[in-house]
Amino acid sequence: IGAGRKDEAIYYTKKMCLVSEVVIIISCLLVFALTKPIIHLGGMSAESGRMCFFMVTWITIIKPIVWVSAFIPAYSMRAAGDVKFSMIVSCCTTMWLCRVTLCVVLCRVFGFGPIAVWIGMFSDWTLRGIFYTLRFHGRKWLDHKVIE
Repeated sequence: IGAGRKDEAIYYTKKMCLVSEVVIIISCLLVFALTKPIIHLGGMSAESGRMCFFMVTWITIIKPIVWVSAFIPAYSMRAAGDVKFSMIVSCCTTMWLCRVTLCVVLCRVFGFGPIAVWIGMFSDWTLRGIFYTLRFHGRKWLDHKVIE
């Protein structure tokens, strides 16, 4: 961005999204494959082991779908000087709406267990991904100046 090559910023952001997606898929599958042996080696109770496997299964499914769009474009936008937007989205909007409020409602009103925290986290990632994808494709983030 500092050199005025906005097309390269877009290209490399998309490239990093692709690389990140591959790394996340590989790491999620590796953790998933190791979950049962680790549960066994850790000597967890049967119920704790089932809960752990259930939660790891869900993160293995959800993370590759939503994580990249929730984080990688925001890194590029912040590097380009679009810090205010990503800070408002991540701290004020998605964190309080999804991670905190949704988790409290799921736990206290509907009696969800630890998975409520992950549902809040997944919702946060999904909502962030929507906001950041729209902002990234809108190209407004390219108009900021980091150094005058």
